[in-house]
Amino acid sequence: MGAYVSVPGEQHDAFVLRVAEALKAWTDQTGTEACGSIARTNDGGYYVQLTTLKAQMVCLRSTVMPDGMTYTGDDIHSHVHRHPGNVTVTFQDEAAMDEVGEQGTLENMRRLGIHTVHVDSVDFSDDDYAGGPGYLVVNDTLRYQHGRGTSVKVADLNRPRSIFGPPW
Repeated sequence: MGAYVSVPGEQHDAFVLRVAEALKAWTDQTGTEACGSIARTNDGGYYVQLTTLKAQMVCLRSTVMPDGMTYTGDDIHSHVHRHPGNVTVTFQDEAAMDEVGEQGTLENMRRLGIHTVHVDSVDFSDDDYAGGPGYLVVNDTLRYQHGRGTSVKVADLNRPRSIFGPPW
């Protein structure tokens, strides 16, 4: 997907919003998730490398940052836009699940002939909370959480807006 670097003078919130808009465009166009870990650069700016497995339900991100950058502790990722419902598990989803250690789940799905899974893509998932704090692009909104029960809407992504304040 690519690397995003803040421009001189760009505040954290504006940077995150710019990255969120790119994530929304990617997910809307491909129907797959993308993600990245947010870093602070030595000059006080921000950086994120967005990646994708082209899967609907899984995205892997690294907290290893390029030289001269420090992981902020926040990530950003997208969920495929849809209301709660069933998703047909694709080859990419299976490969991603295998990559994150879900071989047992995959084996059970295959053994039981399960080809669809129920998803609730309107907020953070249990796995999202377990992964630590961060941002989520879902259903035309940008959300933030820093622990279970803290999910808040930060911005609408489907209409013009001004720069927003801190998400908490």
